[in-house]
Amino acid sequence: MTLVGAERSSALHRAILVLVMPTSKRHFAPGQLPFLTSSTYRRAKLLESDRFRLLAAELRRRATSEAALANYDATVATYCQTTLTAFQQVEDNLAALRILEQEAQQQQHAVDSAQESRRLFTNRYKGGVDADLQVITAQTFVRTNARNNVDILRRRMEASVLLIKALGGGWNVSSLPSS
Repeated sequence: MTLVGAERSSALHRAILVLVMPTSKRHFAPGQLPFLTSSTYRRAKLLESDRFRLLAAELRRRATSEAALANYDATVATYCQTTLTAFQQVEDNLAALRILEQEAQQQQHAVDSAQESRRLFTNRYKGGVDADLQVITAQTFVRTNARNNVDILRRRMEASVLLIKALGGGWNVSSLPSS
């Protein structure tokens, strides 16, 4: 436990009492300290000053040591939280890339199917079997699926960048190919 402020003065107060009070009067309820009277202070002056200085120095060393340990514990806790956050970000982005890869495959299949449908409706329209509305609808499906394909590609790129960031890497414009 780190001694700061009032706690430190309370500990010094207790230490003085132990040094200057007779053994029979040292028993007091926990949390309650008797007041130091002028006679008690006179008795404290009679004690060797080295004994009091050693006690005060020991209390300061303990307080400094406990403060350093508390600071170390806080630093370790911060490091652990940062590390766990980094691992979570890496895991999240790896999962996102895996899921988006599957989505991209399915979306590419949808684009291919829409293009085949457009080709068939265009041939049927040219042959006079279907109206131009079906060709326009098929073209709309091709464009919608292509737009979805581009959106999935954008999300995959974002997840890749976030993964690189989570791994602690980076990039700059000078490393990009000039074209």
